[in-house]
Order: sequence, then C-alpha cells, then structure tokens
Amino acid sequence: MNHQIINMLEAIKTETYTSYVNYLNKATVERISKWFCSFALEDVGEIENIIGLMYELYVREDIDLRPYEDYTRLVSYLAEKYKFDASKFLDLYQQLRQMIFES
Repeated sequence: MNHQIINMLEAIKTETYTSYVNYLNKATVERISKWFCSFALEDVGEIENIIGLMYELYVREDIDLRPYEDYTRLVSYLAEKYKFDASKFLDLYQQLRQMIFES
C-alpha cells in the first residue's frame, strides 16, 4: 500500500488536509502526474486537480460495481470535470487502484 497517498486521501476525507506537499514526496507527485497525463485530454494543470479526481475515485470505491446507467453518468461527469478520455476510464481507475493499494 502507498501510505503517503492513503494518508493524504484520508486527511481530505476527515477535512484535515492542508496541502499535498505535507503528504507526498517528489517521486510520488511525479508518479501521480505521469499516471494522469497518460489519460488527460489537455494540459493537466495543477496537481491539486489530479488529487481531486483521486479523492473522488477513492470515496466512490464501488464505481465499477454500480448499475450501468449510474456508472456511465458518473464517468461522463468525472471525464468532463477532470478532462480525461471517458473511454479509457477503466484503465485509469485500475491504474489508480494499483498505485494506491499495490505499491
């Protein structure tokens, strides 16, 4: 498990989060940026935006188990909000889960 990322996401959940620099080292930030850049449709922007997506997927851990209509609606919403290719969502989601739980 990647304790840096989990600690940061849990801090967001408990509203004690201040900044990613208090949780992530430079290598982890680069890994997160590289992960998202492979799915982004445009310039990634700030790491905080990527962390926002990570958090949304972390708290919606059952996204791939939802009924089809809910799943497609949520993926479309997230893809538009965070500017990634919705057709590649399952790869994005799987790689995120690996980065968090299999590191």
